[in-house]
Amino acid sequence: MVDNGYLGDLGVPMLRNLIEDNESNDFYFTYHHSAGDSMYMMNPEDMDDNVIAIASIFYLIADLDKPLPRD
Repeated sequence: MVDNGYLGDLGVPMLRNLIEDNESNDFYFTYHHSAGDSMYMMNPEDMDDNVIAIASIFYLIADLDKPLPRD
């Protein structure tokens, strides 16, 4: 279960930003939650793309006429 998975069990709407790794796990999950886990190992262009995507999604959600469903 992810770090905040229990919130989903309580009905809190969740957003997952999935990162694709290769079969050898040479990318992010080699470092995730390790001593080498740092923003410096990430590709800055990928991070910019993710920030834009997540900010856009939050903007759209905040502008909805109705709350997100919780089921």
